[in-house]
Amino acid sequence: MHLARLAGGYPACRQCPHRDQVEGLSSRLARLAALVRRAPGPADWFHEEGAGGGLHEGFNADFAGRLAAAFGVSLRDAMALDQGNPAVVVAGDGRAWTQQLLAAAAERLRWAACDVVELGAATAPALAWAVTHWRADGGFYLGNPSGRAHAAGVKFFLSKAQPVSAGDALSAIRRAVEHPPRRPARRYGAARGQGGVPHYLERFTESFHALRPLRFTLQTTCRPFAAAVDRLLENTACQVIAADAIGGPGNRPAESQVHFAIAVDDDGERCRLWDERGQPVDFHRLLLLIAAALGGALAGRAVAAGHGISDAAAARLAALGARVVRCGHLRAETYQALVKQQAALGADSAGRIWHTAGGHVAADALGTLAILLGRLSCHDRPLSEVLDAELRDH
Repeated sequence: MHLARLAGGYPACRQCPHRDQVEGLSSRLARLAALVRRAPGPADWFHEEGAGGGLHEGFNADFAGRLAAAFGVSLRDAMALDQGNPAVVVAGDGRAWTQQLLAAAAERLRWAACDVVELGAATAPALAWAVTHWRADGGFYLGNPSGRAHAAGVKFFLSKAQPVSAGDALSAIRRAVEHPPRRPARRYGAARGQGGVPHYLERFTESFHALRPLRFTLQTTCRPFAAAVDRLLENTACQVIAADAIGGPGNRPAESQVHFAIAVDDDGERCRLWDERGQPVDFHRLLLLIAAALGGALAGRAVAAGHGISDAAAARLAALGARVVRCGHLRAETYQALVKQQAALGADSAGRIWHTAGGHVAADALGTLAILLGRLSCHDRPLSEVLDAELRDH
């Protein structure tokens, strides 16, 4: 079995202590096995929005700890010695697969002389809110932005919940992973468990009040997002139906007689929408619906739009009274444009809608869902008619 797995390229062989025992394989298979056995380095795991990979392919607790140590040291280096320890908020998506990785990350952040605040299971937008609310120096989120089975990914946040994307900050973390840094201080940071994100869901309570009895399908691999929706809807007549897969051209949502279907991914930052007929809703139409729902709050305010946002959509945003500001496709670039322009709304090329209510800036699918439910509760029209009306009126 050992030789068969080596010859077949079994991913776990990369980390197996017996991976160099190739006696019995042909020379050709031995050469192929040598390529598979190469343990992936940081270059294999990093991408422009953080790091991620398969849990059975080397993205394990040790690597999560190295990521956390590198991030903690970079925060420590950016602070003056007399400022105390950096405070880092840590959260994960609640899967049993990732608990060991999250524990290792928290411990290594403490090794880097960072004070750790553990939220437990939360979405990435909830962690970003906590970083801002507690004025922390950084945030470390361990989730699954790809949505693949047995995979994990890490998102980094700086102070004020600024995402770390491709650039100097992420390059510094990557270098520190490749060449492990020295311990910056001869003391461990403190640790405390918060057990949730206080006041985060309270921001949406008003939006989830007085809703008509809407029925919709939700598909997501982000368990904290589903839990948040259930909690917000518990005192309403709305019904949410969990689904493994929804939508698709010409297909009805997973459950008949629903008002819409929504799929949420990227750790709760991004969503896709289907109408009551099962037809996918173009992202630009969803963006215009959310913008129109803001009404007068949009007049004269900036809207940050990534390069992938069409000129036609930008023109319609301008017709709503917004001042459209173009930005790059990275999360950090969208964030910076929103803050610099004091924008009311944002949308990036990856399909994330950014909200700025209460001075908190984040891509948050829960904020999008809250506005959508409120919009559909203003009347009895189906979603397709509401979308068509927005296009006619603007």
